[in-house]
Amino acid sequence: MLSNVEACVIFYLRTIGPMTGYDLTRHLTQYPVHCIEGGASTVYAAVNRLARQGYLVGDVIPQKRRPTKTVWSVSPRGRVAFLRWLARPLSVTEYRHHRPVFEVKCTGVMLLRKAGRRAFLEGQIRLLESYRRSFSEFARGTGLGVGRLAWETSLSQIDRDIDLLYALRGLALSDVERR
Repeated sequence: MLSNVEACVIFYLRTIGPMTGYDLTRHLTQYPVHCIEGGASTVYAAVNRLARQGYLVGDVIPQKRRPTKTVWSVSPRGRVAFLRWLARPLSVTEYRHHRPVFEVKCTGVMLLRKAGRRAFLEGQIRLLESYRRSFSEFARGTGLGVGRLAWETSLSQIDRDIDLLYALRGLALSDVERR
């Protein structure tokens, strides 16, 4: 199973196209995306793991008076692994602590077949609705006190994410086909 960092690497290579490790690092670690914690060492370690597993293919490009560079792309085996990762709903812990991964999954859900889209989105909706209920009960139990704005902001974000999932489900289950 792919780690969230490895899945983000494959996602960016699939959506943007082949790129170097340097470009991947820039896309994954800088605002507005900031998909992963860490920096270049995290990205390069993920790229090397993916290449060893056969999920990425590297084209080595020689350069005059500079070190060679490798342009990475996703192999067919990498696409399959990514779709498997994409179909697995996030846990509450992953949702709470890895917001960009939630966004990658929501963006990539249309890559799944219709049945996979339905299963993923309905599973995520159930999970977030349950999380919202327990979060709201906890907030009421604490009386909100000093952190009231933070609680309300968090509940508001959960509500927006649930609305997003319902909208995606409506789109994903319509007659719109994968491209």
